[in-house]
Amino acid sequence: SWVPLLSAWGDVLESLGRERLAAGRIEASKTATIRLLVSTATAAITAADRVLARGSVWNIRSVAAVGRDNALIELLVEEGVAT
Repeated sequence: SWVPLLSAWGDVLESLGRERLAAGRIEASKTATIRLLVSTATAAITAADRVLARGSVWNIRSVAAVGRDNALIELLVEEGVAT
């Protein structure tokens, strides 16, 4: 079971959704980029974690430090597909 690790404010930028064929049926999914300020808690986020944003559960696909001084963490997340 999943348990909350932290709560943080972030900037969520959703991309257009897409559909794909998986196991003989069509699955709809959408991706987003989430930017968070770096802190001890946010620096510990990995692709094994999930994000609850805008009432949906998002699977983390990648985590990267961004910005000139690496002051932000950017998460590439996907909703509507299996982990």
